[in-house]
Amino acid sequence: MNIFKSVFYKIIKNRHYTIDQNGIMNRYLTEKKNWQEHLNNSKQYILDCISNKNYNTLAILGSGWLLDVPVDDILKQGVKLYLLDINHPKQIVNKYKNEKNITFIKTDLTNNLTEKINYAKDINDFINIVNNNSIIYFNKYDFVVSLNLLNQLDILLCDLLKKKFTVNNNDLINIRQTIQQNHLTGLSKGKGCIITDYNEINYKKQINEGVSKQLIYVSLDNLKNKKEWIWNFDTKETYNSNLKTVFKVISGEV
Repeated sequence: MNIFKSVFYKIIKNRHYTIDQNGIMNRYLTEKKNWQEHLNNSKQYILDCISNKNYNTLAILGSGWLLDVPVDDILKQGVKLYLLDINHPKQIVNKYKNEKNITFIKTDLTNNLTEKINYAKDINDFINIVNNNSIIYFNKYDFVVSLNLLNQLDILLCDLLKKKFTVNNNDLINIRQTIQQNHLTGLSKGKGCIITDYNEINYKKQINEGVSKQLIYVSLDNLKNKKEWIWNFDTKETYNSNLKTVFKVISGEV
């Protein structure tokens, strides 16, 4: 039975991320002009972090469609690029299949927590699993970029938990906080950066009249060389019905 459940959660997980990635591309095609500033800011921040550093290897965590990755500029510097994600779009794999300095690595950056739900008897038991979940360290790379990933790590997991157990909001916040902190801990100090949306604002007319939603539950105060900007995520009012959506984004070195 446990094997069956594990396979079930793996199928659900893979389907979720495939649908999510397709949704990102579809929205990008609709919002391309509005996304450009965010994508350019992300690319430039990555380049600023690695310029004049003589890195041999660079890892992108949550690489996806590479919309916000300056791939050509990185390769021109002679850097070997490692792309880590739970699912790599076939179009991207095909595009770079002959590029010797790009390696695709398929991996669950939550350390397979969605499958570990199977081993939990109740929500408290699962919280213990999360608290004792081994941190994934990325210190074998010269530099690591966590790219629009930090607030995404817990989404599917929390959705599954709410279906399986009776979960209160404090439990969910505790789980989100632990997962996000574990991710940050896995990034070696001085050898990585994060780019993440940390606040979602939904509004009808003006951004300053919108309703904010917290996305990050850990402190980012220790980040260095921080930059912030607004990502005009959805202007067509389809992400949240009848509301425009923007994300506040922060970037910084760990």
